[in-house]
Amino acid sequence: MDSFTDIESFNQLFNEYYSPYIRFAQGYVKEKETAEDFVPEAFAAYWEHRRELIPERFYLLTHVSHFP
Repeated sequence: MDSFTDIESFNQLFNEYYSPYIRFAQGYVKEKETAEDFVPEAFAAYWEHRRELIPERFYLLTHVSHFP
């Protein structure tokens, strides 16, 4: 993949899952602002290692649920 395609793919993933993952994370941290801080970190961590990991939604949910 070229870098433009990678950016498009990341944006598509981010746009599809961001809002539901914020709501999911709020179930753990209770504050939207805190969830908004670490959900993008979960996306970035997944994206950096995406070729070695399980399907994105499972990794991201697991990652989000392990934040403080």
